[in-house]
Amino acid sequence: MANQIIITISREYGSGGHEIAREIAEHFGFTMYDRSALDEMAKDQPDVSTSALEELQFDYIKTKAAERESFVVVGRCAEEILKDRYNIISIFITADLEDRIKRVKRKYNIETEGEATNKIKRHDRTRRNYHNSHSESEWSDATTYDLTINSSRLGIEGTTQFLIDYIELISNKNIATK
Repeated sequence: MANQIIITISREYGSGGHEIAREIAEHFGFTMYDRSALDEMAKDQPDVSTSALEELQFDYIKTKAAERESFVVVGRCAEEILKDRYNIISIFITADLEDRIKRVKRKYNIETEGEATNKIKRHDRTRRNYHNSHSESEWSDATTYDLTINSSRLGIEGTTQFLIDYIELISNKNIATK
């Protein structure tokens, strides 16, 4: 893709959204920014408060967008902080609770469904609170995003391929209408 494209991916915990984002970034040869990468970028900031760290991360994402870099952002309210850009594709990934429980149990070696369910609820609550405190929209409100997709329907590989096809269609449409 010759033109800049920014893909933002928000997701429910255990939906496979992070894995899907990584595969999309790899497919297009884009850098992926997630919490870990952005925390690493800000590690040289001594004794920075949580809110200052968040602002540093938001500014970094805006700077990368202004530099015309194409990239994928996982979470970080990117669909909100970049909402005025024409070249953004915002995606929310959900999944059936049963699939999320299975994925979390497998990934974190959790033995009981109850423990996995509690972990899912805790992480989703944290994500919702973070998003809603930095955004005008609600975290899981489908109208916030260009596309909301349930990864349980196609599986992780199928969802990834569907999103790659969608991104290519949107990108080609945006290039044609410029």
